[in-house]
Amino acid sequence: MFEALLASLPESALACRALYDVASGGYHLPLREHNRRLTRAEVPQYRALYPQVHYDCIEVPVADLLYSLVVNTRSARILETGTSRGFSTCHLAAGARFVDERAAQVITIDPAPAANLFFEGSTLAESIVPVRADSLRFDLTQALGTGQCDFMFFDSLHTYAHLSAELAHYLPRLKLGGLFALHDTFVFDDLGLVVLAMLGTGRAEMLSLPTHRRHAEPARCPGMSIFRKIAPIQAGDLVFPDLQGITAGEQHCVPDPAAIVQRTGGLFVGDARYAAHGMHRGGPRGPLSPALLEPAQAASAAAGQPAVGTPGSRP
Repeated sequence: MFEALLASLPESALACRALYDVASGGYHLPLREHNRRLTRAEVPQYRALYPQVHYDCIEVPVADLLYSLVVNTRSARILETGTSRGFSTCHLAAGARFVDERAAQVITIDPAPAANLFFEGSTLAESIVPVRADSLRFDLTQALGTGQCDFMFFDSLHTYAHLSAELAHYLPRLKLGGLFALHDTFVFDDLGLVVLAMLGTGRAEMLSLPTHRRHAEPARCPGMSIFRKIAPIQAGDLVFPDLQGITAGEQHCVPDPAAIVQRTGGLFVGDARYAAHGMHRGGPRGPLSPALLEPAQAASAAAGQPAVGTPGSRP
């Protein structure tokens, strides 16, 4: 199956994979605004021209994971928010075409995608519907009709307000039992809060796992959270806590966790399984604070503190 993936990826996507830096999880690519069609023959040249790595494409192991998830769940109709260069889009489309070449459809939304998207002009492009729009203003019926998606991947604007609104907007269109995945949920506290809020709805079950990239942050990786929809969701069903004025922008750490706890009545600290359980202790979180989705005991051990719920810990 992995051979099928490599055989179906466009030349630019294959070249991008070859430009992946295993040590950092970044890519030896030109800046996103200078994106161009790539060839594998140019890989040595690009590595020399761009020694500084960039991080706007998901890690290669994450792209492979997306392909595997699509194939294993036999997902043919897919929604993606955050096209960027189209690298993840290519892997999603390759998986969908492996499942059902005729029915494969990847709707990918971005208000400002890069020029020269990696799938343009390729066979995969026949199964991709690129939409240039704000994801919160796009009506999925325009591309999908009245059908439902089998799989969704959210990797657009990394703010609490935007991601929570995307989930409320699109999850009614995901089939029952379908998977949806969120990228960067370990490195951005904003997104970790969305994951915990979504888990608290009881409409989905979740697994959060570390991913390959490390950036310059020794304590965190981007991470990914994968959900399975286990209960029906109708339009208007998902109402997330309003954190306006507390979380804004792409927050690597929550500046005022005590205010979040006060605003939400402890919603995000009620589950003792996660490091978020103790996020309001000791003042503002810093860049080296453990990800909110880290297991609570592991996070406490790393910080040299008693694990939550063990003798010696304080509420």
